[in-house]
Amino acid sequence: SFTYAMKFFLKEKQFLKKSSLEVYNALIKLIYEFLKSKNIYYIYDFKREDSIDFMSYLLEKNLSKSYIKISSMIFNRLFNIAIENGVIDKNPFFTPKVKEEKEKRSLNPFSLDEVKLLIENSDGILKNYLTIAFFTGARTGEILALTWRDVDFDKKEISITKSLSSKNRLDTPKTKSSYRVIDMLEIVEKELLSMKQTNLDDFIFKISRNRLKKMLDLLLDNLNIQGRTLYETRHTFASVMLSK
Repeated sequence: SFTYAMKFFLKEKQFLKKSSLEVYNALIKLIYEFLKSKNIYYIYDFKREDSIDFMSYLLEKNLSKSYIKISSMIFNRLFNIAIENGVIDKNPFFTPKVKEEKEKRSLNPFSLDEVKLLIENSDGILKNYLTIAFFTGARTGEILALTWRDVDFDKKEISITKSLSSKNRLDTPKTKSSYRVIDMLEIVEKELLSMKQTNLDDFIFKISRNRLKKMLDLLLDNLNIQGRTLYETRHTFASVMLSK
């Protein structure tokens, strides 16, 4: 049955990052819902033409190209599991070619004047976050996962070894190259030292990204600055460094 193959597939993936497992579980559920809508419960009942229906099913849900690609990969693996167990002789699944809409999201970093304006008009934890985000280039999740053990004031370095997911779960950084040591610029050092005087917790920041986003949105609105995502602070760091 597809249920057996799905359980076997998820067992193979059990050692992946939690965030990756969540994606696989969500897509497995999506595949199951599609099969249920077609009254297909057993591997050998799936026909080649069902692949086309599945693709239409995904497109109707406006899934991204990457999710469609992963869904097709999962389906292929389910059939290969069946082949390995002698249930079928060949894989009936194929991925119809879908016209690619080349749509790149343009980067929209803050200008240095905007950075100064935001820092000058913010206070508390938002000012702390913006200062560190703008002048380290670290990702939001990486900053929210920082502990004081990651900060070396003697060497003036910050170690990136973990990340906090959007669901407030500690996980490994995005990629292998994301494990890195960041030079601590003077403006960052001063901000962290001021925080350390009153922060006795292990984690440097104790705030959700949703709360941070709301605070940033309010500040941008008050200063009549174009709306941005928290992630744009990372692009801003690269832009500012290049300009200097």
